[in-house]
Amino acid sequence: MKIQIGNRIRSRRRQLGVTQAKLASKMHIGGSSVSQWENGETSPRGENLYRLAELLEVGAEWILKGDPSGAPNIISKELRTAGKVPLLSEAQAANWLGSMEGNEVSLASNWISTTAEIGDKSFAFKVVGNSMVSPSDARSIPEGAVIIVDPDRRADNGSIVVVKINKKDITVKKLIVDAGSRYLSPLNPDYKPIVMTETMQIIGVAVRAEIDL
Repeated sequence: MKIQIGNRIRSRRRQLGVTQAKLASKMHIGGSSVSQWENGETSPRGENLYRLAELLEVGAEWILKGDPSGAPNIISKELRTAGKVPLLSEAQAANWLGSMEGNEVSLASNWISTTAEIGDKSFAFKVVGNSMVSPSDARSIPEGAVIIVDPDRRADNGSIVVVKINKKDITVKKLIVDAGSRYLSPLNPDYKPIVMTETMQIIGVAVRAEIDL
């Protein structure tokens, strides 16, 4: 039990980019105490437990028992300041909907650095397929490219958007607004536009693509 507590503390501390010494300093305790917690030698109790939970931005019950209601589900200020966004899987992105509530952002497999101007709810997503590869549009996006998505950015006519098609599937397309109707247009001429229905929802606007050469 203690080693599980220690693993949760260590994992979250590293996620926030905080050293043992810095965490101990903020708690006004000896550095060895944090080390002992993480190694499973002792466990935080009383005031130290609640102060630790506050600094790690989690619930005390998550630290002690792994209670999911207190699990880390917000993006750390340190990572945001460093210009990093979580790289989400398709399933995570499909359920993002511009909100961090209920999303296990802390479990994102990777964090992507970006210099793009983004909001606090932004995330990254790896493009699948070649429907956005264009022979003429400068915004051509190949399969495997990582796009930075901002849910707070307004989706205008011509924006590259990430759209939730159903409960688990998303697509990246160019938004076309024409005579009151909305279409999802691929940049690849081999693919046909999709008429947006009421069940589809724009998750966010792609503001940048990171591509390995």
